[in-house]
Amino acid sequence: MRGHLPIAVTACLLLAGAAGCGGAGQEEGGGAPRTAEAAGAAGANGVAELGPRRIAERAGKVLADTPSLRAVVRTPDVGTADLTADDRGNCAGTMFGGGDGGDGGDGGDGAARLVRRGGTVWVRPNDAYWEFIGEAGDSARAKRELLGGRYIRGPADPDEAVYGQVALLCDLTLLTGELIAAVLESDTLTKGSPTEVGGVRAVPVTGTSEGGATTLFVALDGEPRPVRLTRKGDGGTETYELRDYGRPVPEGVPSRGESLDEAELLGADGTGLT
Repeated sequence: MRGHLPIAVTACLLLAGAAGCGGAGQEEGGGAPRTAEAAGAAGANGVAELGPRRIAERAGKVLADTPSLRAVVRTPDVGTADLTADDRGNCAGTMFGGGDGGDGGDGGDGAARLVRRGGTVWVRPNDAYWEFIGEAGDSARAKRELLGGRYIRGPADPDEAVYGQVALLCDLTLLTGELIAAVLESDTLTKGSPTEVGGVRAVPVTGTSEGGATTLFVALDGEPRPVRLTRKGDGGTETYELRDYGRPVPEGVPSRGESLDEAELLGADGTGLT
């Protein structure tokens, strides 16, 4: 079975920082799935009549073909990433440390706003972020004063920049490929009974391998799009809510005056946010 999926890993790297990575806003499709008595044996798109592998393959095609979507990722003990991303690498959203910021909380354990457009990524942490990643005293104070509420700006290249690793969160192709592979590459596949996920009728397909299980919930009406994926392992359950298919990424980016080059922030004491 594959390890943690890339969006959870990167959110962990950014949000947890020196605090380390543990095991694992707006609400549509949230909450635990409930049985849908009216779902019936097959939905309007017919996927409930298919075998588990064929369902996952059809869902994978829809996911691979979508130009953009919104993903809300919850990782135990790390936090929530709520991002809209497209197939050109652009994205915008917020990452919350610890608590349920993505469910309307205030990100009391730290939060960072993320924007990527083309070859540039911007990250704006709130004050609580510094405490969440374990930075305190003169170092954290100097960085907060230098930033002054602005974004950190850097190249979206994980090999050349401290904050470029955050750009991986915006790689929709990587994310969608990993999500489907997590199911299809499992040792065994099973199909569950039709259920309901946040008002959407769906059929679950579960892939089980040594160390855990990954369940993909596929819509029964309209396109057979994945609406949720859960990954259960020793560290807890990671949850991926997939919604707003085709929703464009907001085009606005921070201005030069609203951002600070990461090299200037690194110069504050020779270290980055992590």
